[in-house]
Amino acid sequence: MKTPHREEGLAIPACQHQDCSAINDGQGAHDLAVVRLPENRAARLAECLVLPLRLALLSRAARKQPGRLAYFGCYPSLDTPSLIYELHTAASKYAERYLLPAQGMWYVPSCPRAALCAWAGCDPAIGAVILATDGGIHAMERLLTRLLPDRLHGGRVSLAWLNTTRPAFLAFVENSRWPSCVAQIGRTSEMVPLHRLLSSIHYALPDLVPDALLIETCGASQSVLVQEGMPGVPWFALRRHLLGVKPWLELRARALAVLARLHNAILGLPDGEVRLNLGIELERQYVLCETAGIFPVARRASMQEAIAGVVPLGEMTSCSQHGDFCLNNLVVDRERVSVIDFEEAGQTAVPLHDELSLALSFHDFMIGVRGAPSLMDHIDACTAESCHREPVLAAHRRALLVHHLLWRINQCQTRPNRGPMKAKLVGLLDRTLRYDSIEAAV
Repeated sequence: MKTPHREEGLAIPACQHQDCSAINDGQGAHDLAVVRLPENRAARLAECLVLPLRLALLSRAARKQPGRLAYFGCYPSLDTPSLIYELHTAASKYAERYLLPAQGMWYVPSCPRAALCAWAGCDPAIGAVILATDGGIHAMERLLTRLLPDRLHGGRVSLAWLNTTRPAFLAFVENSRWPSCVAQIGRTSEMVPLHRLLSSIHYALPDLVPDALLIETCGASQSVLVQEGMPGVPWFALRRHLLGVKPWLELRARALAVLARLHNAILGLPDGEVRLNLGIELERQYVLCETAGIFPVARRASMQEAIAGVVPLGEMTSCSQHGDFCLNNLVVDRERVSVIDFEEAGQTAVPLHDELSLALSFHDFMIGVRGAPSLMDHIDACTAESCHREPVLAAHRRALLVHHLLWRINQCQTRPNRGPMKAKLVGLLDRTLRYDSIEAAV
């Protein structure tokens, strides 16, 4: 048998992120060992069959080290992890049911896969198993247990770490189906306003928006923001739960109803109603995109015409937008649809921004669904109510789409992981400016 692959001194990848280092409580990772699962199908299956024996050998040596011993699954690979979770816990049940991709086990049919999971002790879709004794995710576990003893009682706490735009720790109490709370780490200057915003909106919409439970400083300039966990299926798993066009359209209707309630609640906040000039906003986003060198050169004249077309509107009153209202930021349950991720809330108040974001996300998610509506159909459905309420928006929907695309492209500039999305948005912007109507462009 091959000697188990060991990587001494390697920190759990979740804690190598710049925002996660602050939660280390002085008890660093000890005697970390890693077993990587091969990319080759046959080799991976063979590795899964001998994995229990390999882990038993590793744990025997690791038990000599102080601290609690735990196994972590890492997906898709140790080098580029997007998900890390503790195995054999409530966190692993949630992660393997909802967070791993539906077709991530392409090499194993469903029934044999269940048997293989039971034998290997982990889902065969993961890229590595990490053996660690303290530090890293354990440090966050101890922090949350100390801060929220009433919420995290009744059993051992386990965590799943998601490496999204803003890394998040999902905390589970033993035998719980849904996260009890979600912790994010970031700059205090960003976390404090987010805490206030979530608290205000949750007060108006307690069934739709998670409560901001607490905020705790950790280090000179960083804070941990802990939010209420929301029950429901995250966007990772929607495709395996929604089969056919009808369930998707029903979800779209539910999401639009939630968006209307959210905007009404925001309008009730002190700074929820905003006065803006669409011409100025459109030109601002154009200049940013042009300065970055990513604006389609052939569309400069069309861009100037679009700006000139909305200048006569002057100032208008609008609602501060969520900023990223899409399927990625909805948690879907039978009883309700919850909204999460308010990090971009208030950064724009241009009308129809959230509606267009929802339309684009539904179009992307429904690619491959037989009989799926076109992008234009989604845009019509998502903007119909707002345009009926304010007919001026219907007349300038193309310019509003251009602003939306420019804004999102500029947001991608500071997030390298959004490169593929940025390319797609630039292509849609080019088509939108090439034609005189949205219908011809999309």
